[in-house]
This record gives sequence, C-alpha cells and structure tokens, in this order.
Amino acid sequence: MTNDGLAKVAEFLDKMGIPYTKDKLGGEDKPPVLLTAYRTRGKEFLVVVMADEKWIRIKARVLNLSEAEDLKKDSELIMKIYHLALVGNFYLDEVTFSADKDGNLYVEADMLSTVSFDTFKEEFNSLAVGIDYFLDAILPQE
Repeated sequence: MTNDGLAKVAEFLDKMGIPYTKDKLGGEDKPPVLLTAYRTRGKEFLVVVMADEKWIRIKARVLNLSEAEDLKKDSELIMKIYHLALVGNFYLDEVTFSADKDGNLYVEADMLSTVSFDTFKEEFNSLAVGIDYFLDAILPQE
C-alpha cells in the first residue's frame, strides 16, 4: 500500500466533497486505508478505500452475517440473497457484489491506480447504486 495511491484517492474524494479519515484497520502493521461512509434511509455503510501501486479498491459491507443470527440459520434464504446479488452484477453497470470467506456480502469497485478523476467518480458512485439495490431488491427478501 503506497501513500501515493492513497494521496491520489484523497485528492479525488476532496474534489468530490466526500469527507474521510485515514486509518490502519487491523493494527499498526497494516497498510493505511481511507474510511468514509454512505448514508441512506437511516442506515450507514462504512466505505473502505485501499490503494497500492497498481490498484484502487473500494468496498462497503452490506450484509454482516455475524450480526444476522436468524439469517445464518436459513441457508435457503442466504442462497437467495447471493443469487440476487449475482443478478445485480449482471444487470447493474459498474456494480460488483462479492463475499468474503465468512459469507459477508460487499459492494465493491476495483480500478487501476492510473484512473482518471471522472472514471474514479463513476466507479466510486457505483457503490451507492449497489447499496441502494441491496436495500431495495435484496434486503426485502429477508
């Protein structure tokens, strides 16, 4: 993780008027990240921005299975949620849903670190589209 990549992202976020903080999630031995939030409908989603010499990666967790005890017991419903996320990947431009090894669901955007401001803005804003899709089309399935 280089500060040059994060500095570029910080410049872009400043230009977009998006507040953020710099942090070291996971401890001092971890590379720095930028943290911001997407707020909608009374909910807040933490947005984590990571950058290195080649890639900028932006992620927002939309489903935390460790906080959804009832959902964890319903594998059929979990599969339906994952299916709807994949449908979103297919139909929504620039929106990517992903899951970690624990089954948590994310909306993410990955781009080359040479990205222009306009492309970064489009990719960054795709998180909002994905989160809104999650709230409108996926979450009601619970």
